[in-house]
Amino acid sequence: MNKRLVILLAAYCGLNSPVQALPEVIDNSAYPPSAAAAANNIAPSPSTSSLMEMTGRLEQLQTEVQQLTGKVEEQANTIAELKKQQKARLGDVEDRLQSLEGKGTSGASADTPAPVPEAPASDASAPAPAAEPAPPRAADTPRPPIDATPPAAAPVPAAPVAKTPAPVVSDAENAAYKSAYLALRSGHTDDAISGFNNYLTTYPNSGLAGNAQYWLGEAYLVKKDPETAKQAFSNVGKNYPNSAKQADALYMLGKIELDQNHPDKARDYLTQVTSQYPNTTAARAATKKLLTLNISQ
Repeated sequence: MNKRLVILLAAYCGLNSPVQALPEVIDNSAYPPSAAAAANNIAPSPSTSSLMEMTGRLEQLQTEVQQLTGKVEEQANTIAELKKQQKARLGDVEDRLQSLEGKGTSGASADTPAPVPEAPASDASAPAPAAEPAPPRAADTPRPPIDATPPAAAPVPAAPVAKTPAPVVSDAENAAYKSAYLALRSGHTDDAISGFNNYLTTYPNSGLAGNAQYWLGEAYLVKKDPETAKQAFSNVGKNYPNSAKQADALYMLGKIELDQNHPDKARDYLTQVTSQYPNTTAARAATKKLLTLNISQ
């Protein structure tokens, strides 16, 4: 009896328990092995922190690109400014060379030496004697009364303005100077620097040594070496104080100091030009620079 009761209870409990569903059977035989592996190993989606990190990195790269772009533009502007300065310096040198050539056409020039002309045989400044009129015939014209008033003195011709004589140099000195000078004019700056240095070493007491010293400074300016150029211009007044290039050398020293943003030093040099060498081309240029300097301050 008890056994039968236990069997009935077990059967009753089995009927009332929920039926558990079996897992679905997936047949992967219809897919290739790689597709089946990919289906079983699906990569997880990126997390929020990874996305934020990538976004931050992208913004950093954009900032670096902007900085590099700004530096490139700044360097381009600097190069353009340097080209303008170089063009202005070359133009200044060209103008000076042309001015000197213009002076050479009128006679002896300091930069294009010529032999000293010989003294004329007669004095050209003396007035030529006037032709005497033919004596009148006594029968035709009456005899004029005697005038006790002395004749007026003839006007004395004005004395010609004395010009600075061209320096007397030998043919060898002249050839060496012209060679370096033409090298600078034709743009062969290195050859010009070498030529002027050799000239100053070989002919330190030449009448054109001061000119060679000045053009050496101009050549260094073309080479973008303002410090060496300043030394060369300073040596004009130091070694050749009576040189015709002293005023130009002082002007160039003031111009270099102005370009280097040294207004006080520039004003000192330019003032020396206007006070010590008035009525010169350098003095007129220095006056313009001083006006510009005073306006800018």
